[in-house]
Amino acid sequence: MVLIGGVWAVQETWAESHWVSAILTYAPPACYLTLSALALLLGLLALDRRAILWALAGGALCLVGVARPSLPVSRPRAPVARTLRVVSWNIHERLDRIPELRAERERLDPDVLCLQEANGREFEALWPEAEIVRADSLIIMTHGDIADHRSIQLRKEGHYLRPFLEAEIVVDRMRVTVLNAHLYSFQLAAAMKHPSAEKAQEVAEGAVAMRTVQVDRLTAWLDSQGGPALIAGDFNTPPRGRLYGRLRERATDAFAASGRGWGWTFPKSHPLLRIDYLWLTGGLEALRCRRVAGGPSDHCAVVADIAVP
Repeated sequence: MVLIGGVWAVQETWAESHWVSAILTYAPPACYLTLSALALLLGLLALDRRAILWALAGGALCLVGVARPSLPVSRPRAPVARTLRVVSWNIHERLDRIPELRAERERLDPDVLCLQEANGREFEALWPEAEIVRADSLIIMTHGDIADHRSIQLRKEGHYLRPFLEAEIVVDRMRVTVLNAHLYSFQLAAAMKHPSAEKAQEVAEGAVAMRTVQVDRLTAWLDSQGGPALIAGDFNTPPRGRLYGRLRERATDAFAASGRGWGWTFPKSHPLLRIDYLWLTGGLEALRCRRVAGGPSDHCAVVADIAVP
């Protein structure tokens, strides 16, 4: 219980400000649930009622405070006349599985589809009749019209980072600005496997620095929007920590607002983390958001039905 409470306090107070606290913040909740389960087992073996209660309390705190489920409260809502279905999906460069990816796209039936890790024009076959724009490994597709688009370039100390892809989309007379993003990975496994603390610190601090540059640009983009806008993508970020908090100050996390449960999206076979998101601003409202585990990618897709003002 004390350990889980300490982890919760670290992610709320320090998060990415120190490399050790960043590792604790970005670790999968399953790591802490395993510790609670081990403590529970030891308590049961020792027939120690107090130890059992502390282990159960630690597990509950982990599930609610560290894992952070979405439990939206139902509220009266006026009839919605205009809705948009948006899908964000990291497809993991599966050139060998394009027919399966296309079948899943048809099943999801999006108005707007944002893909990450889609290197190569072959992925345009997922929706050949759509209007399509791309930047690097990012693609935005829609059955509507793309009125304008641009690639947003990012640099850190002279090095180019992954760009963002912005598109002005018109679907059934609904105009929405869409940004597709893929944030740099925190490199948790790489930091943890290094035998020296100095190397682990270097890896973790480098990842946080690059991710901070990307989030700086995202928050500036959100601040510049005057109308309905959304950000879709693979953020490699759990729903906790300072970087997540900066985004949530400016936009609505669609799953947190209208999803249910933990919504873990990666890895698809045994989901441990929620790192794929749809962020809404400018009057957009998430009516329903869910993860979908179909298709051959290692990520679940995030699907949201959105009310457009």
